[in-house]
Amino acid sequence: MFSMYQSIILFCVLFFSFHLGSARAVSRKLVTAPRSTDRLPEDDTQGNTCYLLTIGLTLQNTQDGVSSLLAMSDPDSLSYGQHWTAARVANSFRPDPASTAAVVGWMRDSGLNITQIGQSNDGGHLYVPVCVEEATRLFNRTLGYFTNRKTGGKFVGSNEFELPTSIDRHIEYIAADEGHLNPKTTKRKLQRETSSNHAVPGAIYDCNDYTTPLCLRSLYGIPEDIEPHPDNSFGIYQQAWQSWSPTDLDVFFAIFDPALKGQRPIMAPIDGGYTVDYTDTSLQIPAFYSEASLDFEYAMVLTARQNVTNIQVGDQLRNIGLGTMNSMLAAFDQYYCDSLDPDIDPQYPDDQDGGYDQPTDCGTVQPPNVISVSYTWPEANFPAEYLQRVCFEYLKLGLMGVSVVVSVSDTGTGSGILTQDKGLCLDTDSGETDALTGNFSPTFPSSCPWVTSVGGTQLASQAAGGAPIVSDDGNKDSSSSETVFNFQKTATLTLSSGGGFSNVFTAPVFQYDAIQQYKDFESDHLSNFEDRFNATGRGYPDVSALANNYLVFFNGKMRILRGSSASTPVFASIITLINNERLNAGKRPLGFLNPAIWKYPGMFNDILMGANEGCGIDPAFQANDGWDPVTGWGSPDYDRMRDTLLNLP
Repeated sequence: MFSMYQSIILFCVLFFSFHLGSARAVSRKLVTAPRSTDRLPEDDTQGNTCYLLTIGLTLQNTQDGVSSLLAMSDPDSLSYGQHWTAARVANSFRPDPASTAAVVGWMRDSGLNITQIGQSNDGGHLYVPVCVEEATRLFNRTLGYFTNRKTGGKFVGSNEFELPTSIDRHIEYIAADEGHLNPKTTKRKLQRETSSNHAVPGAIYDCNDYTTPLCLRSLYGIPEDIEPHPDNSFGIYQQAWQSWSPTDLDVFFAIFDPALKGQRPIMAPIDGGYTVDYTDTSLQIPAFYSEASLDFEYAMVLTARQNVTNIQVGDQLRNIGLGTMNSMLAAFDQYYCDSLDPDIDPQYPDDQDGGYDQPTDCGTVQPPNVISVSYTWPEANFPAEYLQRVCFEYLKLGLMGVSVVVSVSDTGTGSGILTQDKGLCLDTDSGETDALTGNFSPTFPSSCPWVTSVGGTQLASQAAGGAPIVSDDGNKDSSSSETVFNFQKTATLTLSSGGGFSNVFTAPVFQYDAIQQYKDFESDHLSNFEDRFNATGRGYPDVSALANNYLVFFNGKMRILRGSSASTPVFASIITLINNERLNAGKRPLGFLNPAIWKYPGMFNDILMGANEGCGIDPAFQANDGWDPVTGWGSPDYDRMRDTLLNLP
């Protein structure tokens, strides 16, 4: 598998000279030995045990990529809207050949046979088979087996290893994998509340009790009839076990937009992506249909006559977790396939029964103009290097003019799956996301600076003691109508809008002033728990939308769903409609949204009431004038957004 690259690598080593420098070394961690692992006994690792090392080389021009994205997304910039082609993006960040030469030379001087080294198509990764003794010479440490305390998965790693100071800058991360090992990823899915049988007649138009497409149109001013442009596109990410039923779609359409009956999402399967057989009674389980039904019923009604694509990712065996989102990114970018981590991301072909028996889909799918993602995972469950690579892929999508809209979660200042007895906060000693109290646990991909993060609100009339503010005919009162989403699920469990500050990503420059203003406004309150969060991190969400009491039809019943997983496709639908108006006016799609959002906060309804909670803090982050880390800049006003964004170049 390596021979085709040998001549390239040998050329690099001969052409570029380098100096390893002094014996000083930089300590690094292997990305496959996360915090929640225990090392197995030394005798588990034999001297003849061999691994495949994947060495991620430092990408070139990443800061130039950031600068370019900010420039083309800044409404005041002369380069606003001048998005790059996929080819330009692919060619702009390849590692410097000198990095390849330096790293290969280091391995050669450590006694490795460099004719066995392979290189990825994009030049970003080196692959080298090593045995324990060779790895010990290379890293001045012994690799070993670790077990994940949460999943039981087995990992190859080291708590710490050393790199020469002259080599450290050339390497972004190193991962080890023994071919037969197959560790599982931690499953993380957005929590939502489902109510059982709710009758449709007499309730669906009362916006004080339920959220429907009519209520959203009235509250946010969303138009009904916009002539679709052939170049407009809107995609919704789904893990493959989540599906919609044609019958359920048609019942929902019959109630809210009869003209849509018979319409279906455009399918874009990735790595064996499939839809659940809704005719199989054994698979008619509400959990299999809730998210997809919510996403497509609302997106298709709100963007009526626009095409909506179902980005369905994963086969029957590997269809849960952040790795499937990485599979989607690889399907958009043929070169990114080489960055897939064998310990986190699904690997194909998979010869197990029900597995996808074809190679990983690499660059096979054209990314739509807008992508909606209603899933989230704890930052702390993944190596920072892994998250940074994934986040950079979102930056690359922004460079190509794609808007990525993601949810924040419904677990307040924590992250993970909300259950009766499981903590969602960072243990102050171990750093694991299993503490009932402790440090706040940010969510990903919301914490990535290059996506637009959507928080949750609810009508003030739905809060305790709130007065009705939307009449039965859908007419909105002009007074403040929304507050932070906060729902008491049980006596001991509360859903509230996620939000806070990243522990991995620093705040981008366009956030500085607004974040500082929030911290100044809330200084007295924040002083009570300022040691629980990273005050210099990327603040999220950017915006928000209704998250409470959505009527959704699935598994033959009208049910209620709650959470920012509902807010996200609503906001993404609004961006899709505005993109359509721009395309009809001869302009480009909006692309990366955040600089415009943060520059023109008047496009949104500022949320002034409520707070989220979690990790032993109630209230935690509070809504306030301007941006806040629970509702962002507020909820959308379509007319104001259209007037502002349609006038941009």
